[in-house]
Amino acid sequence: MPEQADQYFADHASSASEVERLGRICKMYDAWTQQQIFRAGVIAGDTVAEIGFGTGSMLLWLSSQVGDEGAAHGYDLTSRFVDTDLAILPRNNVEVFELNIQDTELPKNQYDFVYTRLLLSHLYDPKTAMKNMLAGLKPGGTMITLDYDSLVVRAEEDTEEAYEFNQAVQEMNLKIGSQGLVSASYGAEMAQHMREIDMLNISDTILQRHYKGGDFEALVAADGLDLLAQVHPETANQAQLIAEKMRTPGFAYRDSDIHCCIAAKRED
Repeated sequence: MPEQADQYFADHASSASEVERLGRICKMYDAWTQQQIFRAGVIAGDTVAEIGFGTGSMLLWLSSQVGDEGAAHGYDLTSRFVDTDLAILPRNNVEVFELNIQDTELPKNQYDFVYTRLLLSHLYDPKTAMKNMLAGLKPGGTMITLDYDSLVVRAEEDTEEAYEFNQAVQEMNLKIGSQGLVSASYGAEMAQHMREIDMLNISDTILQRHYKGGDFEALVAADGLDLLAQVHPETANQAQLIAEKMRTPGFAYRDSDIHCCIAAKRED
């Protein structure tokens, strides 16, 4: 397995700056994520696991949903980005563990729900990671995964700037793929991986997003591109051009789709 597979792509960032960036991502996605988890049926008393808990905002929310009679466990490569202001660790029903989901299974048949968001697309072997998550589900338990399809990103105007933006997006996605990373369209591929590992009752809900440069969401995406350019210098020219357009007031574009896949583990 390539060395980078054992690293978080923003691991070189300071803890404070990464907590701030991840906090902005949570502001963007937590409400919609919570709607999907409600739809999946998480209830009081459940034992749940979040893979890649980041700052811990969703882990905190999950702990409140399952209550004292349930348990919320967080797994991540590192716990250094936990936002201590959330007061997660003192909660009696919360535990966090450091674990690489690509090479280590979750404890067998322990969880009613296993959830992850915007993690699998960073991995070299997301299907094996999904299998290791599946191992932790109880028979009949539910997996919830959310991730990007970035192949849909495009400018929504007919200008020279829009053409440059679209070309940069295409070139960046190709370069990332050539480095052995998962496809930029992984969000659209998750349901197929769920079928391949023999999960049942698979659904795929898509959140389509349209922004203008300077919007809060566009600025968050631009910050992520800055980090990507540092980790993968071969993409720097494209990432910087895309980020510049996302910071340009009024530049209209379609952002990545977010796919939410929900599936059940076989009971036999």
